[in-house]
Amino acid sequence: MKTAAVGRGAWAVLCVAGLCLSAGAVLPLGAQTPGTQSEGTSEQVLRERYAHAARIQGAFARPLILNRSVSPNWINGTDVFWYERETAQGKRFMRVDVAQGTRGEAFDHASLASALAQAAGKQVAADVLPLSNLSFSRDLAHIEFEAFKQRWRYVTATSALTPLGDVPAVALLVSPDGRQGAFLRDRNIWLRDLQSGAERALTTDGERFYAYGAETDAFGNPIGKPQALWSPDSRTLLTARLDERQVGELPMVEFAPKDGSLLPKAYAHRVALPGDAHVPMFEMMAIDTRTGRIVRAQHPPIPTVRMNDTPFKSHLAAFVDARRAYFVDLSRDERTAVLVEFDTASGATRPVFEERSDDGFLLKLSPSLFQPVPLIFPGNDELVWHSERSGTGQLYLYDLKTGQLKRQLTQGDAPVRDIIGLAGTSRRLVYARGSTRKGGNPYQRELAVVDLDTGHSQLIEQRDADSAVKLDMPWALRSAADGTSIHSAGISPSGRYLVRTAGRVDGLADTDVIDLTGQTVLALERADATALSTGWRWPEPVELTAADGTTPIAGLLFRPSFQRQGERYPVIDYIYGGPQMTNVPQTMEGKAYLEAASLAELGFVVVIIDGRGTPGRSRAFHRHVSRQIDHASELEDHVAGIRQLAARHPYMDLARVGIYGFSGGGYMTTMAMLRFPDFFQVGVAGAANTDQRVFWHSWGERYHGLLEGDNYVQQALMTHADRLQGKLLIIHGLNDFWVHPAGIFQLMQAFQNAHKDFDTVLMPQEGHALTGYAQRRMWAYFLQHLRGETLPAGLHHQSQQELGSVRLATQLSQTHR
Repeated sequence: MKTAAVGRGAWAVLCVAGLCLSAGAVLPLGAQTPGTQSEGTSEQVLRERYAHAARIQGAFARPLILNRSVSPNWINGTDVFWYERETAQGKRFMRVDVAQGTRGEAFDHASLASALAQAAGKQVAADVLPLSNLSFSRDLAHIEFEAFKQRWRYVTATSALTPLGDVPAVALLVSPDGRQGAFLRDRNIWLRDLQSGAERALTTDGERFYAYGAETDAFGNPIGKPQALWSPDSRTLLTARLDERQVGELPMVEFAPKDGSLLPKAYAHRVALPGDAHVPMFEMMAIDTRTGRIVRAQHPPIPTVRMNDTPFKSHLAAFVDARRAYFVDLSRDERTAVLVEFDTASGATRPVFEERSDDGFLLKLSPSLFQPVPLIFPGNDELVWHSERSGTGQLYLYDLKTGQLKRQLTQGDAPVRDIIGLAGTSRRLVYARGSTRKGGNPYQRELAVVDLDTGHSQLIEQRDADSAVKLDMPWALRSAADGTSIHSAGISPSGRYLVRTAGRVDGLADTDVIDLTGQTVLALERADATALSTGWRWPEPVELTAADGTTPIAGLLFRPSFQRQGERYPVIDYIYGGPQMTNVPQTMEGKAYLEAASLAELGFVVVIIDGRGTPGRSRAFHRHVSRQIDHASELEDHVAGIRQLAARHPYMDLARVGIYGFSGGGYMTTMAMLRFPDFFQVGVAGAANTDQRVFWHSWGERYHGLLEGDNYVQQALMTHADRLQGKLLIIHGLNDFWVHPAGIFQLMQAFQNAHKDFDTVLMPQEGHALTGYAQRRMWAYFLQHLRGETLPAGLHHQSQQELGSVRLATQLSQTHR
């Protein structure tokens, strides 16, 4: 495969799935590009650019880009799996036998559509079959699925379709043997016999804010599956009782009730804030499902940490055998972690080992905050543990009997990025790490496997692309009602194969089945952007230098597809600025990618930069944010990076620079307008958490430290309100109980006290969301103040978020109506 170098940095090389272009090239997906048919920016041109931008930002939700990745569902412990293939007409269910090298449709879609339409009395199209919770029988002779609120069995050879009964109205956590399902009712855990339908309560004294198997009220206290784990023998539930009785309330007001009533409605959520005396606590326990006996762990309750997660969502708890379980007691400030052994029959506990932060920064127990903690048990008496003690995230093997370290498994400057899973029953662990390729992009992932007995790692695949495999986590193994297993992960049950997607920001992804030597066993899918739009232009990955003059940082540059030679364009910095994640995409994925591309199609050069204080690199790089959360993705690095790009590209006009971000990005957008008023002239701040003192305790304390005296004053936007000079638009939902509107109103009052002008878009019925209305207002704001253009009246569209919600609602209605 030939490659073509792009950009000026050593990281920028393009060739994916046989598509070789320069990063600045326009992919001709249709007719003439909007904006090139006439000079200037007439009303017609602005309308076309707006329509083009609206189409691009919603391309993932429509979807206009097909088969960006594949989610394999391995069947009954074999190296056979099914997946959903996206087509221009809808989707197809595919079945793959890796050993045989075969791939084809899993059943006759037309026959199933006809049978289902006749049996259910509904209209059913073969290309949009409304199937969910699909499973294959052990002999692959029939499938079971849910549709139209019923469970069905379909015999593939005869097209016979049989209804099996109604789908439970509650979410079930099914036992490994497929015979029982645990569910939540009235703040208690109940059990349903999946054969007889009989139900019984396992707990009876659950109450509001003191419930079993519950999630925190900070999330709106959603009722899904119980926060619990089944023991391997399907006899015991490991769970927790959530105590929020003393957690403070944050009041909210629904000013424009969605039910159409006139009077406002008050409500509240219990949310712990930095410095609060009480935070949500989890009382760990086990329940014998045969007798209902509750065994409480002889250990103090553990606090909610990370993103207000439960111990089960974070994978801070796990079963090893029928009696032994383990959980991690992570301190409130996330600087100390203790692995605790729990005898679920007696309640006895034992601290196995402890890890403390030696530099005052948080312990990263997983490569990413959005990844569960990788508690991997290769045997009953061993544990694979993630730690940054060496300066980069690496894996360590511990002896559970003694609590002693047996060996460090991975090493080097490249951090472990994903723990994919054990290779079958072998003593080998498959993982992804940052690229070790000379001159390569350190944010791209490469695949490797490590021998647990020797600590020797072997490279599986290294490409000039991001190699991703769906992670193998405890909930990836599901059980169907007939006891068959559904293993939903990127590594095959035998451990011989991986379903890998290799993608880039400047080309289309490919998904293949590969073996542990990196050889392609079976080609699966190539992403298809044919329907995206006319005049799509790939962004350019760029390497920059931080404001310290030495540290390399990553960026991504988007340009209008209608860019003209000699014309100069305003610049927009698309920032996130949260310390828990990177913002620069490494593939054609994510909200930031399409939102930045859509802004470019309105006539801007858009940059995305990851400055110091973000993860994905070394601990030192990330520690830049320690106790100074306002320096996440260091704003000085953004200014320095944009200046470097402008020096390379004369078409970037630094006399017209804007900045936009949402949530943590809204906070950092406003901070940029206040700290660098001579550089950023226009800012749009969406859902800004203006002061971490009115946001989750588990966020501020994790990065900024425990509240002590006035150590939170500097990070508050209100502290710097008198420095505002440019044009600032504030967007916020008044029902945003995640990022409470109180912070926004306090900032607005601070601006008024300082006699500073600003603009607002307040959304009375919205939560933590960017609607199409708000996005249009954001686009119009940048056009007016950076390009001197006014969007024509009457334009509207749905945002990516709204389109995704509509799509999900449609799928649910097709399945459950």
